[in-house]
Amino acid sequence: MPDSRVTAAFHLLSAVTLEDRQIEKIDTDVLVLDDERAATDTVQALASRLPGARGLYGGRLCNAQQVECR
Repeated sequence: MPDSRVTAAFHLLSAVTLEDRQIEKIDTDVLVLDDERAATDTVQALASRLPGARGLYGGRLCNAQQVECR
């Protein structure tokens, strides 16, 4: 996929939580990491569409490993 873009996000947000329709609000921060700020802005906006979630810029993509190893 030569024209694809990789942006790291949603590391600490469980798929089980996202699928649970009984949860009305997820009070959490979603760190978004990428070397291209326009890409992080897009994913931050997507994360912020989840009720209660806040998409936050987490830095460069090379920092994704540290976020995962929290």
